[in-house]
Amino acid sequence: MKLTEEGRYFIELANNIVKAYDEALDKMRIFRNGFSDDLKIGILYYAINQYLTPVLDKFKITYPNINISIFPSYPIPVIENLLNGLCDVGMILNTRFKGHERFEFQTIRREFLFVAMRYDHHLNKMEGVQLKDIFEETFIDIDDFFFNSYSHYIYLLFHKYNLHIKKSILTNNLESAILAAQSGEGIIILPSQLVDVHFSNIVYLPIMDEACYIDMSIAYKPENENTAIYPFIDLCVKTFS
Repeated sequence: MKLTEEGRYFIELANNIVKAYDEALDKMRIFRNGFSDDLKIGILYYAINQYLTPVLDKFKITYPNINISIFPSYPIPVIENLLNGLCDVGMILNTRFKGHERFEFQTIRREFLFVAMRYDHHLNKMEGVQLKDIFEETFIDIDDFFFNSYSHYIYLLFHKYNLHIKKSILTNNLESAILAAQSGEGIIILPSQLVDVHFSNIVYLPIMDEACYIDMSIAYKPENENTAIYPFIDLCVKTFS
């Protein structure tokens, strides 16, 4: 049996119709669910275990057609990737950093604050501290636009209690700040997500004052049309609430 020219044309046409139908079904499935095929997530590298691991498997099971790309980094690259459109969402502390007005923020957890100090610091035997116990200590700050906003947030907490930090030193990055604390040059106030990171010669004490917390949030640009953003945020809120 030999196909005629018309028969070959008919089979080619039928194959194209089936292919187009399958593609249309795939697109309709995406439109019906309201989700894009890709979601790019920026996150603080030291927050992955606390904030991404608990939701990632659940999200992949619920939305198997969404491809997830993870970009762990320091705070500034996370923010820059969001601003430049290289990430759809960023899991980051809400410190009102430079450029924050371009984002929407959804709080997913309230983090308590801890004091990090050298193991032989005179306060290290206490089970916890209050701000009045530490305001006269030397504070170790980090000099970049994210941590400047973080330090400003911390200093405002002291102001709420009519306390004023008198001494501080500046370091270039988080690692330098930890080294300064390890050598006994001062103390650092850190969010709980960093308490799980082991640094030698460092002990952590919780700050017991009621207002001493900071919000961990998901940031995204409101003009981003990737609708996979919203189910991801919803799952995070449900997981951490």
